[in-house]
Amino acid sequence: MNKEEIFELVRRYNEGKCTEQEQSLLETWYVNQSSAPAGEITEFKLEQDLHDIFCALPKSGRKIKLWYKIAAVAAVLLVMGAGYFYMERQAAENKDQIYVRNDIKPGGNRAVITLGNGKTIDLSKTGTGVLSQEAGLLITKAADGQVICKLDPHAAKESSLMTITTPRGGAYMLELPDGTKVWLNAASSLQYLPVRAKAAERRVTLQGEAYFEVAKDKTKPFFVETAHQVIKVLGTHFNVSAYEDNPGTRTTLFEGSVWVHESRHGVKFAGNQAVLVPGQQSLSTSNGLKVQLADLKEVLAWKNGYFIFNEETLGSIMQKVSRWYNIDVVFKDDLEKTSFIGVISRSKNLASVLQLLQETGNVHFKMEGRSVIIMK
Repeated sequence: MNKEEIFELVRRYNEGKCTEQEQSLLETWYVNQSSAPAGEITEFKLEQDLHDIFCALPKSGRKIKLWYKIAAVAAVLLVMGAGYFYMERQAAENKDQIYVRNDIKPGGNRAVITLGNGKTIDLSKTGTGVLSQEAGLLITKAADGQVICKLDPHAAKESSLMTITTPRGGAYMLELPDGTKVWLNAASSLQYLPVRAKAAERRVTLQGEAYFEVAKDKTKPFFVETAHQVIKVLGTHFNVSAYEDNPGTRTTLFEGSVWVHESRHGVKFAGNQAVLVPGQQSLSTSNGLKVQLADLKEVLAWKNGYFIFNEETLGSIMQKVSRWYNIDVVFKDDLEKTSFIGVISRSKNLASVLQLLQETGNVHFKMEGRSVIIMK
């Protein structure tokens, strides 16, 4: 199936002229969220995904909204390496375009490290190599931008607290001395107190959102503290969302197991705890601790370079957009609870993201400097 055939299929899909099989083929790409490079896409792969996903879906899952259709088409063209073509064609056909004088670029690798002595290191302004070697903590920056922390076992002085902070419009990945890898989302911070070989545990404090791949060590449990949860693991992969402006703290498990204990200001609540298995998510709110199944692709979309919205409110969506593009959001009309379904790349400029949301016809955006006005 070549690009011309895909484009023809997209055209008939938008006009409602697709067969059930053709419609399912496009919808499958949204549901399955394939990340295969364009050169790896084959007709066999398309048909295989179609069979696996479509057979597993209930009949009600085949009925989708207009925005779902737009998202499915965008996903197909993005995978085919033709996202630009789609946006250009839509811009030509749609007269209700967002006026843009100065577009806003997406966020990128930006973070600042603050050492215990007050010294700061702006990672977006440093080159590769050794960034700091103080109090027994060696911090280096690899060629791919990753920050790696190592302890000097022979250092006479204990290392002090280290904090890495991402701004709005920033994200970063670092490796802790024990081999644990951490991906920080925008507007987040991670505090870490380096420990020596004889220490009984490993511990970090998180504000915002992060994905952890914790190095296995049965003798030293790894703790993640947030304002409302304490998470204990021995070695596993999980995501924690603990933004102060979001309702509750969410811990989602991808691999292994984690023990979650609800807490307030460092004080644990007796009985409010749970052990998660892969695919589960704990939610801590003022009503207590709740365990539920999670949409893993939606949870990890930010790390994989996407926004994925599954009946998500516009208020929640614009929180994520404002963090990633470092903008202010103003609602002129009561639209915060309007829900959307879709998938959008986080690598697009802001105007493209807003235009895709506006394609529904139910909401309009106006950009003024670094502010976005939302209205009917």
